[in-house]
Amino acid sequence: METYCAWCGKFLGLVKCAAAQAGKVSHGICETCFEKVLTEIEGIQMPFREPPKEPELEK
Repeated sequence: METYCAWCGKFLGLVKCAAAQAGKVSHGICETCFEKVLTEIEGIQMPFREPPKEPELEK
């Protein structure tokens, strides 16, 4: 089965496929695209959020 990067379309190689998948194409992510998205994710500043408060129990 042919495997391609789902983002840039680069050919990633061939993998053995099961009979149910004969002739199919699979997708993954190449190193270049993975490093690019990882860098973008690491640069995202997430806003600080307080955890939800526990409800007060009546005495």
